[in-house]
Amino acid sequence: MLPEEEKLSFFLTGVSNSLSQGPFVIRMCPPLTTKNFHIYQPYLAVGSVKGTIQIFDIQTGHMVRDESVLSCQVRGIEWASLHSLVAHGCENLNGNTGKSEIAFVNIKTGNVTNFRPSKPDEGVVQMIRISHMKHYMVIVFKNKPMELWEMKTLTLLREMPSNFPTVTSLEWSPSSFKKKLTTDDNEGYSSSHSMVKEHFVFTDNTCLLHHYTVEGSLIKDGSTIGAQGVSGTVTAMGWKNELLCLGDVNSNITFWNLRYKKTSNWAMGKGMVRKIRFAPGKENSKILMLFNEEVQVYDRVTYMTISSLSFPKAIGRVSDADWAASDKIALSIADGYVAITDVSMQHFMTYLHALPELSESYLPCVYPASQQLLINYQLYPQPWSVDSPEQSQLVNFPDNIKKSLQLSASNNTQHCLLASHLCGNRFAIDFWTIASHYMKVLKNRQSGNAGKNADDSKGNLFVPNTAEEELTKNSDSTSAHKAFASLESSLEIFSTNKTFKENELSRVTLQELKNYGGEARLDCARRYILLGEYDRAVHLLLQSESDSSSSYTDSLRACLLATVRTSGASQSTLKLVATSLIAHGKLAEGVELLCLIDKSLDACRYLQSYGHWDEAVWLSKVTLPDVDSAEVISRWINDYLTSPSVNQKKQAVLAALSTGDLMKVVELLYGMQCFSMAANFIEACFQEGLLAVTEKNSPTIEAVYLQYGRLLNDVDMDNGAIYCWGKAGEQGKQCLVEMQLSSSSN
Repeated sequence: MLPEEEKLSFFLTGVSNSLSQGPFVIRMCPPLTTKNFHIYQPYLAVGSVKGTIQIFDIQTGHMVRDESVLSCQVRGIEWASLHSLVAHGCENLNGNTGKSEIAFVNIKTGNVTNFRPSKPDEGVVQMIRISHMKHYMVIVFKNKPMELWEMKTLTLLREMPSNFPTVTSLEWSPSSFKKKLTTDDNEGYSSSHSMVKEHFVFTDNTCLLHHYTVEGSLIKDGSTIGAQGVSGTVTAMGWKNELLCLGDVNSNITFWNLRYKKTSNWAMGKGMVRKIRFAPGKENSKILMLFNEEVQVYDRVTYMTISSLSFPKAIGRVSDADWAASDKIALSIADGYVAITDVSMQHFMTYLHALPELSESYLPCVYPASQQLLINYQLYPQPWSVDSPEQSQLVNFPDNIKKSLQLSASNNTQHCLLASHLCGNRFAIDFWTIASHYMKVLKNRQSGNAGKNADDSKGNLFVPNTAEEELTKNSDSTSAHKAFASLESSLEIFSTNKTFKENELSRVTLQELKNYGGEARLDCARRYILLGEYDRAVHLLLQSESDSSSSYTDSLRACLLATVRTSGASQSTLKLVATSLIAHGKLAEGVELLCLIDKSLDACRYLQSYGHWDEAVWLSKVTLPDVDSAEVISRWINDYLTSPSVNQKKQAVLAALSTGDLMKVVELLYGMQCFSMAANFIEACFQEGLLAVTEKNSPTIEAVYLQYGRLLNDVDMDNGAIYCWGKAGEQGKQCLVEMQLSSSSN
């Protein structure tokens, strides 16, 4: 428990993305059925004025995707499947013509396909409707005949003639007819495919209802009748089973039973009908209606209003609405948010119930800064005394953490790595990961086992996910010291030269197998040359197309690669040509020639002189022995990483670790004022027998212990301060005297 006088502090561990700029267009994904329940995710698509579409999981409230789809405001969204949708928008919202955009979005991959090029003066897209079987799509324009598209291949099936009626509302039939066609060609082979027959109806500006049938690439005109009971232009339409629902500009609702050919009319008096949506579910009789002034939920069986929500009296203006589930409604509010409510529209949902319950866990980040510092020092090794008062304070830690610390107590490096994970220090985690890696390498070299380095062993880094799950995995002391195969990919540049070269070679081989051709093929050949794989490089260069502009050059390069290895007299000429190329700005070509004659160190120096530091380090890792590679990396550290203009001292520390220059690591840490890390690193090196105090390095080591002792003294860890000052030379002795005088006076 925290003392009552202490105040908790908040620590940022993640960012929850918010909605983009409204007003929004919303559309719920296809409903849950018995066929899709194993892959169904309740996704709500939200389109913004900035042209982005955000996908939210309404069960958790978390954003799943945030895609920039259009360069203009999103005006409509239609789902093509559970994992894809079509969005449309336009720049000129008030006129009849303007630039419109239509895009097909794959939610799984994030791929956006603008399948229909827009013409500057064509009609503005008014609506898009996709059939219930997701085979066809109708695009309705404001001042242009509509188009029929096939969804599977996104191809235009038919563009209606210029005398086609002006569409005001359109809806696909929820039922369809599917048949199998078999065709025989002249050679006797038979092929079969499925053809889906679907229906749609639309109303025009003269209040006529048109029925059309789509079958394959054929569209047939069915019948045209007057929309009964409609007093104005039909602006919204819904169709479920045998019931067709129409809404007009005068707030009239017409229910048309197609089976019994009966109609019923209702005057709602709430302004223009903007949207009509039937609730999902076969026996669900509820209808969602969006008016200019109100949102209503209506029952088509009892013909009674279940609930209503007026705006802007009860809520901000509702710009869009849709069914989120059979008993949940999604409302897009013009104030800039999307609300999920029940059918009564009186209770708005919260996602707090979906969050995991908070348990009493080890969270040092919620403590004040002074206590965080104390916890940090307590977690790291304390070689001064096992039974010190500071160590006894570990009783307050959770049992699983204490057990893990006890398992790693015999190895300072592993102990520090574990403590870094517990403290959540990213730089410390990377540092002790690389330190553990190279201490094994250096120790094996000292013992004469150069062939057995840390790269040949198997295992994983100890990276705990949670204090409860990962910290209790290892039940014996040996598991805390398991070796690991290689560094993770983000730290690969700091791995041993052998491992780095093997990984680079595997990447180039994979790129070659993909057979991209063109520039990718030449890039593979160049990297093969630098990696010393000359036969593979020759093979790629000889694959150059005869009509290619680089065919002659590639052939000459292949000849050079094949002959330079058999002739030693040409090295002076090649070096002269290489230096000449570099002087004339062809750095890559000159470096390539230098590598051919085993002058890779000179090539690295040229790269560094021209400011290509990363390329120089890469080349040194794949071509040079450890001693020469360390020279290149040392210059990278001294002249680039630690320079005031770059100031990447943390990366410089990790790079120094990879060279095995232990005192350089200590000096860099001291310069960064990382006294705790420097002192623990020195202790770990002493434990492994990799470092000894000499006349040359003693001033630096004493300075580290002096500063670390002062830090421990500031947090009242007196035993630790005495231990460190005892190793800090004359200045440490003075600090001990001052401590004794201070304690005696108190």
